[in-house]
Amino acid sequence: MIIPSHEHGLRDLRNVGYYRLAAYWYPFREIDHVDADGTVVRSDLLQAGTTFDDAHALWTFDQRLRLILLEALEQIEVALRVRTAHCIGAQDPFAHLNAFHLDTARCLAIVHTPQGSMTAHQWWVARYEEKLASTHDDILRLYRSRWELKPPVWVAVELLDFGMLSTFFRQFLTKAQQSEISRTFGISQGSFLVNWIKVLNHVRNMCAHHARVWNQPVTFRLQRIPTGISPLLDPLNTLTGTPKTRIYSVLYLCAFLLDSLGENSDWTNKAQALVASFPSVPGPTLNDIGAPENWQTHAIWAT
Repeated sequence: MIIPSHEHGLRDLRNVGYYRLAAYWYPFREIDHVDADGTVVRSDLLQAGTTFDDAHALWTFDQRLRLILLEALEQIEVALRVRTAHCIGAQDPFAHLNAFHLDTARCLAIVHTPQGSMTAHQWWVARYEEKLASTHDDILRLYRSRWELKPPVWVAVELLDFGMLSTFFRQFLTKAQQSEISRTFGISQGSFLVNWIKVLNHVRNMCAHHARVWNQPVTFRLQRIPTGISPLLDPLNTLTGTPKTRIYSVLYLCAFLLDSLGENSDWTNKAQALVASFPSVPGPTLNDIGAPENWQTHAIWAT
């Protein structure tokens, strides 16, 4: 490996670490062979001419990619909290605590927990009440000191992390409730949003824990949207094979969801510029993040 600046190289090794950086120069290793299933197996030798700066460029791109995803996911998560609270709060301010205002059958399903057998909803409420008891949020404490009530749903959603919110939406809302909320995100069928939230929660965890995302498969796949439901989503159906499981599809989905919230233009411009800035290094290409050659013609980038 060519190291143009030993000073910069040592700084990165001290601050980022050898193991983390090694994942970014792995794509520059020579290909040893390709397995029958198409898996590329690389040798321990780097391709001739590989520089430390090449790996650093990929690491920097990946860092910027995580940050821009988190920026979008924050807006999507907050909107999901508000719209969930608005939907079920119209029935009862404490609907989140009452299984009969939700999907009763799934709420009352028995689960086995470390605390013993209980309903799935009871288990979720127990975790929620643990969060409620341990919160130091000034606004919530003021609310409780004045009214001595359990928080209504529009307050309660602010206590939930994305994982608990995702579980509540997927597992306990009725299909009608899911679809009502989905329509505010630009899609009519609730099952699509259920799938998207699961994918986005997984990606959020990857980003929050600083995992490599630029060339990693996304564990949960986006559900295929039938052509014509939304023209903006049609390009996702053109992604097949490896690209369909990579981060570009999630980046595209974030742009769609922000567009439905009226928050798209600035973020989309930044996301588009980031993808276009993919490092010009030997070997890795935009295909590794799942972006096809014609990605700039996809409808969402023109909104």
